[in-house]
Amino acid sequence: MANPEVSRATIGRLPSYLAFLENSPKVSHEPGATISSSVIAKELGLGEVQVRKDLASVAGSGKPKVGFDVAALTESIERFLGRRRLEPVVVIGAGRLGTAILNYNGLAEYGFEVIAAFDRSRIKMGDPKIFSMEELPEFCKNHGVTMAVVAVPDYACQEVCDAAVDAGISKILNFSSAKPEVPSGILVEHLNIALSLAALKHTEG
Repeated sequence: MANPEVSRATIGRLPSYLAFLENSPKVSHEPGATISSSVIAKELGLGEVQVRKDLASVAGSGKPKVGFDVAALTESIERFLGRRRLEPVVVIGAGRLGTAILNYNGLAEYGFEVIAAFDRSRIKMGDPKIFSMEELPEFCKNHGVTMAVVAVPDYACQEVCDAAVDAGISKILNFSSAKPEVPSGILVEHLNIALSLAALKHTEG
């Protein structure tokens, strides 16, 4: 049984495992083909114990001396990452950061698709993927959106998060340094770039 509590570090490595399984000439895709964690670890330059733990967290334990069934392992990682059905995400705030996120193509491997951005500036409405804030509730309802990236200045964060919650958003990735108050049951992940850089600055390589 896969562990529902999967660490961020593990999630970060899963796309590499999937890419290896799908593209490496050393992986057989014949029915019943298997692969061991030691082979994956060696090819990706990772520790065998770490690879075994990562894979077990999403696919259960492989068979002793046999390893993992390639097809089943691939399917398990795809299912966990949501590769077969991308989770729709919207961006609120269509400034430089928001627009960059809107046009970033690297989220699909983690199971996400940014499908629209919303902004109060009418000047930005010429982009077919950028909508006015007034359209947010209906858009989220029609597209089943429950996740949003908030990329606005600190002073606008609380107002924007309130609007997102009212539109049915229950999970927010917040790029501002403000800490908005949200109702119980709403998840907010804060991503402070300055803080992350400060941590790097004071960490020895």
